[in-house]
Amino acid sequence: MDARAARYVEPGRLEVRRVDVPEPGPGEVRIRVGGCGVCGSDLHFFSGAWDPPKDATPGHEVSGVVESAGVGVSSLAIGDPVSIEPLRYCGECEHCLGGAHNQCEDGGFFIGKEDGGFGELMIAPAMACHPVPDGVTLEEAALGEPLAVAIHAIRQARVGSGLSVGVVGAGTIGLLAVAAARAAGAGTIIASARHPHQAKAARLAGADAILPTEGDAFVSAAEEACPGGLDVVVETVGGGAEPVAQAMALARKRGTVVFLGGFPGPIEMDPRTIVYKELHVIGSFTYARPGPGLRSDFQLALDWMAARRVDVASIITHRVPLDEIQRAHEIAADKSSGSIKVVVKPAQEPV
Repeated sequence: MDARAARYVEPGRLEVRRVDVPEPGPGEVRIRVGGCGVCGSDLHFFSGAWDPPKDATPGHEVSGVVESAGVGVSSLAIGDPVSIEPLRYCGECEHCLGGAHNQCEDGGFFIGKEDGGFGELMIAPAMACHPVPDGVTLEEAALGEPLAVAIHAIRQARVGSGLSVGVVGAGTIGLLAVAAARAAGAGTIIASARHPHQAKAARLAGADAILPTEGDAFVSAAEEACPGGLDVVVETVGGGAEPVAQAMALARKRGTVVFLGGFPGPIEMDPRTIVYKELHVIGSFTYARPGPGLRSDFQLALDWMAARRVDVASIITHRVPLDEIQRAHEIAADKSSGSIKVVVKPAQEPV
């Protein structure tokens, strides 16, 4: 069968065309997409900074409804609403068995190699499909993926009751990191934000104070807001050296810094700050499971949505139909539009 889907034509240009959609194979399901968020990585593809997927539909912040199932699928039923974790992994290697399936030697994102959520239909492994809890809309469930990213970083840093937390950046991941830190019981939370609408959203997410992002202004505001530094700082911006330096500057001596932002290549940094302050530096990549018997980051994201411990709907600023996928990316890339999270809605019926 075929369906409408977005494909990259060239940097700065996507178009909707009809593409073939295969039948689900063993262990797979076919999903009718309800919502798909435009991620920062999608904007890197859109701008040409990163090589876009070739001959595959992009979009990895996806929710939808199970339409059909392949042989051997018993965990899902036709009509089930699901949020999709876009990783394939073997489930048998040392990393998978230890809860770090994000580090599977044979794993990785299947979206990009295979079709993703900027289309009406997609195929996904049943094991990657998390049932959406009652009370969570498909639109909200599309943000299970970025919330799981933020939760993974917060758990990596062992954020708990009373710890002070800084978040560098107030895009989607930064805002969700603020919300996740608040849900995890953090004490004081300080975030940096470039735009007024992001600063407002950060306060709504749970930040107690907002810092500007510009060099000297950031330094002086940080010294006033958190003299001595913060217990944990999460860097969510990526791209260059400045947010990395800001994150390390915000951390207290013997504090923890988590690097979460996306970097297109190597950057320059001064390791003396790490050495002199004896910082604990942690990398955080996608999502995993923190230990035996504990809920995965993705499951916890959906649970927190259902319990209203995190309000993801508040950061959705634009909803755009699939036919306007070009406009969706242009809005997301232009922060003067007031955009935070743009959700593309391929379904014909309202979600």
